[in-house]
Amino acid sequence: MYYLIHQQSSNSREVSNLNFLHQIADECFRGKYITIISDNSLQSSQTIHNLIYLPCNNEFREFSGWQAGTSYLENNIGIQNISGILLSNETLLKHRPFDYAKKRAMIESIKYSMSLPNPIMAGDIDLIRSQGPYHYQSVDSFYVSTYFCFMNKAATKHLNIYAPDFELFKILNPTPNDKSVMIEEKRTRAPNHYQFIEEWLYKKNTGPKWYAHEQLSKENYKKMSIKFLSIIIEHGISQKFTTLGGRIIDYKQFIQRSALEKLVFFLKRIRYSLGWRIHRILG
Repeated sequence: MYYLIHQQSSNSREVSNLNFLHQIADECFRGKYITIISDNSLQSSQTIHNLIYLPCNNEFREFSGWQAGTSYLENNIGIQNISGILLSNETLLKHRPFDYAKKRAMIESIKYSMSLPNPIMAGDIDLIRSQGPYHYQSVDSFYVSTYFCFMNKAATKHLNIYAPDFELFKILNPTPNDKSVMIEEKRTRAPNHYQFIEEWLYKKNTGPKWYAHEQLSKENYKKMSIKFLSIIIEHGISQKFTTLGGRIIDYKQFIQRSALEKLVFFLKRIRYSLGWRIHRILG
């Protein structure tokens, strides 16, 4: 049996996200899958219309939801009974444009991963735009963006990469301020990595920015601290996986578009980019 673990903080995007995910799962898994939804707005577990809902907290943002789902599988199903896991979060359809070619590429990457005997994690591979070593002492700058990723059967033996990493809190400054979320003397572990994340989130520079980038303040300190940790976790999942012998593959390599489809998708990207910029300006 295959399992979908989807994280959300409310059910506002649940229908559209599950519709998209189930279209992919129906083709890849031929009906042999169960959907688990980790929701930090819930107080207790429940099963509704064959969907398993689990409560979770937001201590590690979406990764708390994923960990709740993987713990459920380990405790109730057993790793040996899992054929593969598709993980996603509620930003799936929010922060990026999609077309048929991209959805087909996701499907093909999953099918390809399922055919391989070695541990594979498939998803949208991105690049950490700073030099290593990184927080987990890896020098591998490629990672799977965790709005969507698939682990094949061989990869499920490494579910411990989603376990909570409370050691991360040791690098955070417990006193809210408008300078940095970090304890200064902890920077020596991975200075370039930390600087890149801070500039992405709240520091001024000419590099790339998070869509919700804003100057650090006492008011947004908790939000930025948790987001800072979640980025390290996101990078670290792939780094820990490859250190254990796993391989990550990019679903984008399976994208095939005609010249017309490339033009249409280009226009979609422009529309998306303008849309979120206007939304940000208007508040």
